[in-house]
Amino acid sequence: MQQRTFQDGDIVASRYRVIRFIARGGAGEVYEAEDAELHARVALKTLRPEAAGDEPVLARFRREISLARKITHPNVCRVFDLGLHPSAQGQISFLTMELLDGESLRGRLQRAGRIRPPEALGIVEQMAAGLSAAHAHGVVHRDFKSDNVMLVPAGEEGQLRVVVTDFGLARSAEPAGLTTGAGVVRGTAAYMAPEQVRGGDIGPPADVYALGVVMFEMVTGALPFGGETVMEVAFRRLNAPAPSPRGLVPDLDPRWDRAILRCLEREPAKRYAGATEVPASLRGARPPRAPWLRLVSAGAAGALLLASVPGLWWWWRTHASPTTALRAAPARRAVAVLGLRNLSERADAAWLGTALAELLSSEVSAGGELRRVPAETVARLRRELALPDGGQLGADALARMRDTTHADYVIFGSYLALGGVEANLRLELQLQDVRTGEIVATDSQTGPE
Repeated sequence: MQQRTFQDGDIVASRYRVIRFIARGGAGEVYEAEDAELHARVALKTLRPEAAGDEPVLARFRREISLARKITHPNVCRVFDLGLHPSAQGQISFLTMELLDGESLRGRLQRAGRIRPPEALGIVEQMAAGLSAAHAHGVVHRDFKSDNVMLVPAGEEGQLRVVVTDFGLARSAEPAGLTTGAGVVRGTAAYMAPEQVRGGDIGPPADVYALGVVMFEMVTGALPFGGETVMEVAFRRLNAPAPSPRGLVPDLDPRWDRAILRCLEREPAKRYAGATEVPASLRGARPPRAPWLRLVSAGAAGALLLASVPGLWWWWRTHASPTTALRAAPARRAVAVLGLRNLSERADAAWLGTALAELLSSEVSAGGELRRVPAETVARLRRELALPDGGQLGADALARMRDTTHADYVIFGSYLALGGVEANLRLELQLQDVRTGEIVATDSQTGPE
């Protein structure tokens, strides 16, 4: 039997008292511990021994954890800190994070088998919301899989809080296993997007691909690609299209089949533009191409926006005039979607800001007339400039935005959830010309949340 790093009752880093051993995984071991300073229970996760003595690796851990700590979302596991514990064998690196009392999605599938779509939809919605919240902060998971999704009982009997775990760790840690002659390929082979296998640039579309693999696994009880070796599994997806899940579950709703296969497209541009579009498509919601975007790309400012996500409608009216009309340019105009400020400060409405910003970004990229500035680029610049959600940009910020992203316009605004359960939502959006600083379109509307 493999020796554990810590035993019950051990004091770690003079602060954490180990309560019990929880599990062992590829990255290390997980314990329940009590934080003596905060008098709270936390999860303490040890990292592989090779990380402790490698200062560049630890520096990268610290950067990514600092970023991950900024993600405050009910569907994302909170990461608290990175610590070091001295021992006879050397320094032991560990993370502290939110303690989740539940089971992993993989454990649920192994225990009870595949999940029927009506139950699976609620899980997919929460997984997508967690990924989307991370993407809005410039964090790409890179190792999203059913092992990294926790199902935590919440509220009434049968209700689940779905939590995506290991943000930051998956991106920062040197992964175990899969390597190539050129270096390390990050991720778990069964869930890796083709661009990860190739060692290419990794962005949010890689997480959307992995979400598709997890959805396939949920509704069929199997993985889309098999093989006798890790490398065979990873590289098979480069040369063969993903199999239809209906091949294993013939009565599967065609919408699920289409959504999963779109997530599993080999080319990132053919996948969903954002994670929250996936559950929206499963519910049959398909936001139309916003006419105002076509008008902006042609040189006018403003028009009608009518878009929908599950439970949400909003409108945007035309505000075009000779003084705000812009000359058309032969090159595609670029649009950066900034954050939307939650004026109500209601925690249960926080997800709307991410969903709205992602939908606007999706609208920008639809059709090909406009170029969308990548969300991670916008998030990085917002951090560097310390820009708040929903604020108009000043001259210095506009200059940095133009020089860094080559954006022609920025979209920003705010939303306010009014009332209780059957609340209305007030949405305000503004379109700002990056070159002149002018607000070329603005309006506010109220509709049912």
